[in-house]
Amino acid sequence: MLDKILMLIEKYGMNFVNGLGTTLLLALISVAVGCVIGAFVAIMRLSKFKPLNWIATVYTEIVRDTRFCSSCISSTSCCRTSCPRSSSASSRASPWP
Repeated sequence: MLDKILMLIEKYGMNFVNGLGTTLLLALISVAVGCVIGAFVAIMRLSKFKPLNWIATVYTEIVRDTRFCSSCISSTSCCRTSCPRSSSASSRASPWP
């Protein structure tokens, strides 16, 4: 088993290192872009010009709710596929399709 792991590391080790570098670069770029967008939206929210304030508020609520909704959907899907059904539950109508 250990020899297979060492063989995989020897064969694909540089791919893992390159993938790690790409992941860290993408994370750094994402944080930088997110900070710029966040600062811009925060300035818009503080604006006395109502249309800018309204656009920033709508954007903030959509972004905030999207993360929550996607978490709810993914956790529900996970429960549907990973929770076993008991034999007594199979005779009753299931709330899940």
